[in-house]
Amino acid sequence: MIFDTISDRVQGYMLKKASNQLHIPHMNIWLDIEVISVNGRILKKVHQRAKSWNRNAYNIIFSVLSGISLRDATFGAGLLSVKEIGGNIDNNQLCYPATSAYIAAGSDNTVGIVVGTGVGTESFDGFTLGTPIAPGNATGQLYTLPSESNSRSYGALTMTNTLIRYFNNNSGSIITVGEVGLIAQSIDDSGVRAHFMTCRDKLTPTISVPDTAQLKATYTINLVYPS
Repeated sequence: MIFDTISDRVQGYMLKKASNQLHIPHMNIWLDIEVISVNGRILKKVHQRAKSWNRNAYNIIFSVLSGISLRDATFGAGLLSVKEIGGNIDNNQLCYPATSAYIAAGSDNTVGIVVGTGVGTESFDGFTLGTPIAPGNATGQLYTLPSESNSRSYGALTMTNTLIRYFNNNSGSIITVGEVGLIAQSIDDSGVRAHFMTCRDKLTPTISVPDTAQLKATYTINLVYPS
């Protein structure tokens, strides 16, 4: 089954065209989900425009482009800080994220593409998944593979980075995925790393991953450049 709305595609095209014409940077992001059977057959496919860059992401963008460090001790409207996935407020980060900020090792669900069973509404101030799925092979867990390497490309005035991660269901039962997110890592002046979510997308409807099946999650992030 393929879920894709005409409005998403039209809006994406219009935003890309308007950004190019007006010379206004626009970071676009698409989410693709595939459920793959043990014999390689695609059981379900979802394609949707992600619309959930959160306050963390906006603050990082402003920090980088304006050259101002994250300096506020609290988190919210009008404040420049990030909220880590554990709930801590971080205001001692450099403007720039760590190299390969979304690349995670296997069994690490604190960085990169992450999935959960939560079905709560997307929130601009959200900082973590509603109910993260733990890495592993036990009941309710997904065996979480390392992130694929960054795949950068350029064409039609658009710079693109593609992020991919696989999750295997060896739990013995169906696991229902209701949310997907991106967690970045950054490094402060003393070398301490922070982990903060930059987007979270609710899946409607939720995605069922049968036992022995594999979930493939892909985020495609692109920026339109002026001609």
